[in-house]
Amino acid sequence: MKSNICFSLDVLSDGSEFTGATLFLSVWKRPGSLQCTDEDYEWLKESTDLSPPLARYAIAGLGDATARLCADQRLKLSSTRAVFVPSGECAGGISAVLLALINSGSPSLHVVSDDSLNVEDLASIILGKHRHLNIMTCHVPSQRNWWKVYSDNYLTAYAQKPPMQGSIIYLYAIGLQQDPKERLFTIAVLPPECDDLMSALDYLHSDDLPLLDDDSDLRLSLDYVIVLNPKNYHQDKQAYTRGDYEIFVTLPSDSVLQTTNPSPDPGLLIHAQQVANHFACQMPWAFSSSSSELDTSPTLNPPFAKATSSPFLLRSCTSVLLGTPSRILFDRRLDAWNRPLSDEWSAIVLSLQSLIPDPNAVAVDENEISLDDDSDDLDEEVRLCKPQLVVLGTGCASPSAIRGASGYALIVPSEIHDDSTMEVFLLDCGEGVSTMLERTCQHIDWIHSIHGIWISHSHLDHYGGLPNLLQTISNARRQKPSSIKSSQIDSSSPPSPKRPRVQLERQQPRIPWVMAPAKVLHYLDVMLNCRHGKKKTATTTGEQLFIPLLHQDPTMPPGPWSFFQNIKVYHNCCPSYGLLLRLKDSWLCYSGDTRPCRSLVSACHRHRHCDEDLLLIHEATFEQSEQEQAQIKKHSTVTEALSIASQIPATRVLLSHFSQRYLSMEQPPPSNDGKTPIPMGYAMDGLRLDL
Repeated sequence: MKSNICFSLDVLSDGSEFTGATLFLSVWKRPGSLQCTDEDYEWLKESTDLSPPLARYAIAGLGDATARLCADQRLKLSSTRAVFVPSGECAGGISAVLLALINSGSPSLHVVSDDSLNVEDLASIILGKHRHLNIMTCHVPSQRNWWKVYSDNYLTAYAQKPPMQGSIIYLYAIGLQQDPKERLFTIAVLPPECDDLMSALDYLHSDDLPLLDDDSDLRLSLDYVIVLNPKNYHQDKQAYTRGDYEIFVTLPSDSVLQTTNPSPDPGLLIHAQQVANHFACQMPWAFSSSSSELDTSPTLNPPFAKATSSPFLLRSCTSVLLGTPSRILFDRRLDAWNRPLSDEWSAIVLSLQSLIPDPNAVAVDENEISLDDDSDDLDEEVRLCKPQLVVLGTGCASPSAIRGASGYALIVPSEIHDDSTMEVFLLDCGEGVSTMLERTCQHIDWIHSIHGIWISHSHLDHYGGLPNLLQTISNARRQKPSSIKSSQIDSSSPPSPKRPRVQLERQQPRIPWVMAPAKVLHYLDVMLNCRHGKKKTATTTGEQLFIPLLHQDPTMPPGPWSFFQNIKVYHNCCPSYGLLLRLKDSWLCYSGDTRPCRSLVSACHRHRHCDEDLLLIHEATFEQSEQEQAQIKKHSTVTEALSIASQIPATRVLLSHFSQRYLSMEQPPPSNDGKTPIPMGYAMDGLRLDL
């Protein structure tokens, strides 16, 4: 092997916060003046920031929020050559990788999976007919044999899908393939949640491993084994001491900490955590603190360290330099946490303080008795009795380290239960929404509370998080069934006058409905291996994961609203919809992505009395100086969004869907009559406000 080539195992995510484990094997060209010693790897830090690797392979599938996590950790996807998917649940980030490769001009991508994932159909949905990316697929049959599924000048991959396991085991031989004797090391990856780790390791017995080549009697030998999120990790210690190989383990942080309300993972969306903590300090009544102390384990500090324990837990935003005399760990989290925050947030804080003033900033009679000890608890109880909007993502299509893809959660006290349960409805669901729900809505058991999801249009930044979210809900609800059995749910027909809304709500707390364009519903069927929302099996359809609904359906979807109307808007994706609904005594109008649209104004004039409260969430993708770009891409500027607010007229305005090119957030507020300003704020991820 050439001395100037080295390999790193880059941990994008360890699976914490519902992201799914995502590991990359990266190939780097070391500067010629450096030798292969433990102290000469500072160049890797500079390489990850400045240039892509020679090649990159996703060796354990791709989890949710892949594109955004790469933006946060400054990992480039453009060098990705192949994706190896252990199971259908490990494919949530493939769509983001396809878009990244298209945008970078990459010529091809190789995808290995079982036959439940139809990558060609997926590419047609995401990329359309005019794609230039050559996608090669390989389906691993259910047999206990090693199949050679991929090979290039750095890596040869083998796979087998044992019938009793149900997921794929991968074996990677690393080295220059012109000469098999030049092999550096071999990595095996065991699929997520192995029921019996001892049995899974039996598949890696040395006598059963593939031959080095067709002309040799020598077999591969294992150097590293990666176990993805194993079950009973703390009980199966004996399994990790067998063999002459080193064992790496990915385990979500909440599994390690054994806590029901864990803090955010210190290696996931680090810059977003910094911004969230900043806003929580400035406006604690509108933002929840997500503060998290950085892991200071001696094996991860300083940035470069040697690891001696086996098995070793891989953590998000870290890298392992493979094939070195001593295993070198590179903790990339420290650099990310040390990045300074920009000064652009002051204008956002000022705008939000005018929209959501501090409820405690009132004059207090000095003769009154202070009840400060109980005030926080009382405030939270009052908040839980009111419908709330939680902002989950305010970015646009370009992945951002700070702003997530579009998503909003409506949290409404349940009207059909005697206890204090909540009902959650989502407006759009871009990638990473599950992570944001975990960070902002832990207090309401969001996994068991989501009743419906509404998608405005078929751009990936508005629906890319749906597969992971629906699979997460399905997995969790199988472990903790609700009080109403799935057999009571008649999901074959939509709501109708003969089936009242409240009755339908009582029938389907377990399975969320998804109202979306036909393209999005087809995407979900492909990603989740479903047919009309029902899981496919060998002989028939199985579990229902979601109830598909179209915007054109004449009946109102089940929910706590007294009015619900889809409104066609003007965007470069057809069809595109906005939404107008009424919750108790207040109205909510959501524009989706659109140019300034008269239909939104007309719908508000037609159905809402001008004295009633109305919150308008309107996209403001571009600054006014980028008016031409807004017209080309069918988006709105800040000034245009505020003009629509004045025409409605709205009583409150929340601007969102911001381009990453924003230089300033300062704009004049709109007004109803030219004199009285409408309370206006720039939305930020994690914001909570009452409706």
